[in-house]
Amino acid sequence: GIGDIQDAVLHQCKKSTSGVTVSQIGRALARRNYPRDLIVKAIDTLVKMEEIEVVQTAPGTRGRPTTRYRYVG
Repeated sequence: GIGDIQDAVLHQCKKSTSGVTVSQIGRALARRNYPRDLIVKAIDTLVKMEEIEVVQTAPGTRGRPTTRYRYVG
């Protein structure tokens, strides 16, 4: 269920200190065949519950701005 996906996403966020992107989470959970829309939904829910936070790349840094998710804990 969605709880399993949330646990898996939370685990990925805990492993990284700088935060993880949606695509990194998707690749890490590829074996489990979770639908991408449910992964995004789980991320949104975890952000609303303040379990994880959104980290935006600072403007002025090189490359495309990326949205990362970091464990709050």
